[in-house]
Amino acid sequence: MAIEDTLGSLPEFVDVVVDGDGDGDGRTLYRLDAWAARRARRTPTGAARLLLRSLAMPYELFEHTADLGLRVRAPSLERLCAEGARGLTSVLVVAPEAVLGRETRCLALANDDAAELWREWLAELAFLFAARGFVVASCSVAIRAGRLDAEVCGESFDERRHGRAHEVKAVTYHALRVVEDAEGWLGEAILDI
Repeated sequence: MAIEDTLGSLPEFVDVVVDGDGDGDGRTLYRLDAWAARRARRTPTGAARLLLRSLAMPYELFEHTADLGLRVRAPSLERLCAEGARGLTSVLVVAPEAVLGRETRCLALANDDAAELWREWLAELAFLFAARGFVVASCSVAIRAGRLDAEVCGESFDERRHGRAHEVKAVTYHALRVVEDAEGWLGEAILDI
């Protein structure tokens, strides 16, 4: 293998594939930054494998699932959002039934796409918990022409009464789905925990 042929022009990062043990059947991918690629380009082919190992980026990518799916079925889009709030609360706290409606907050969101509106709604509730320490007990939701108006009842998070369950870092777009069918509305969202 001619290392010069593999590297070619040098972008910010370069992926280089070499024969791992010299027998021609196994291949190893190395990710180099531009500096390391230039250095490898000037190295004789015999020493390239050792140099590539020493210059390779100090990380590797691997698959990991640290997500939780939320699926809600309801007769209307408004009810889907209200039940989604209850489902999210059960992800955030150990004892959702202990959450009292001591405070009321008004929220307004707008999006013409029902799935994105639902994701934004869940993300706003996750933000209220993470940034403001507000946990939802119940809510009433009205949706008209892509605008969601909600009155959210809940209280400040109390570790002793509620208990912390999961930290929701994001409501992802992955596998996001809101559909209306013969049985009503179905919403699915993946929560990054």
